[in-house]
Amino acid sequence: MATPVGYSQGDHPGVMSPSLLLTSCLFQNTPGPHVGLLARAGLRTVPMRGPLPESELIAALGDHDALLCDTDDITAAVLETACPRLKVISKVGASTRSIDLEACKRHGVTVLTTSGVNHHAVAELTIGLILALSRNIPSSAQALRAGLWVRDPGHELRDRRLGVVGLGRVGKEVARLGHAFGMRVAACCRSWPDEFAASLGIERAPNLAALAARSDVLTLHPTLSAETIGMVDAEVLAALPPGALLVNTSRAAVVDSRALLAALESGHLGAYASDVPEPEPPDPDDPLIRHPRTLFTPHTGPFPVQRIPRLLLLPAENLLSFFAPHAPPSP
Repeated sequence: MATPVGYSQGDHPGVMSPSLLLTSCLFQNTPGPHVGLLARAGLRTVPMRGPLPESELIAALGDHDALLCDTDDITAAVLETACPRLKVISKVGASTRSIDLEACKRHGVTVLTTSGVNHHAVAELTIGLILALSRNIPSSAQALRAGLWVRDPGHELRDRRLGVVGLGRVGKEVARLGHAFGMRVAACCRSWPDEFAASLGIERAPNLAALAARSDVLTLHPTLSAETIGMVDAEVLAALPPGALLVNTSRAAVVDSRALLAALESGHLGAYASDVPEPEPPDPDDPLIRHPRTLFTPHTGPFPVQRIPRLLLLPAENLLSFFAPHAPPSP
């Protein structure tokens, strides 16, 4: 049985402290002040190694008032079992893709995220992937390691056309960095940021297919929703110029994987890079993972070393604020 950490009932006689199920391995494995904040919130913390699938959450979550997690499978069935006791879910990171938000709303469960912490880091990795594909860095390094002297210099970014799908925090930062490299930036998004776009001279495309048609590099940063699932389909891929590059640090589901593989096999799509394989970790025999013109990273974009302390403090601070009436006095 897991050993609770933090405050127990015995620390405050006569007061039953809220119980927290902690499944984030990153939170548990990283030393720092975030652990102490859970104690200040007066939480009896029970650690488990996540992310947990639906079946394990159904078995484990019913005895807890709060959950601190990464990408656990929080479905309607999980919430049906865990509520009404479960009151709050505190998420490490900004994504809620693994949480049934409608079910949370029905059950009155508050969902707290840490948006705005790592958009610079994700944008930097996006540009790194664009550079890696444009200059053939992975294949050149592999050839040299194999004893081959093969020069495949690729393209510089200056004057290349960068298409940005979605101008949220990450999309805006990618547009800024692309502009700094001398790329000609165009974009499409539901809510157009006039002042920001004007400051960088960003061209507005009327739709995704039109943006694809004018992009040497298309980079994806939409919010995952019913509207964006599969938005990069065969029609959009066909609209790209031959040899164009596609980069995805958003979510795997925004790209139709079958159409993507077909575009790679035909040679129309030059290469694909992604920091969001699906599932995590992916099947090593997945034809997209094994394809010679794809580059996958293990969802490292949000987690550079410098950002991790703040990334872990925020979910603990969120719980401290939520349970403020129960928090013990600060020492």
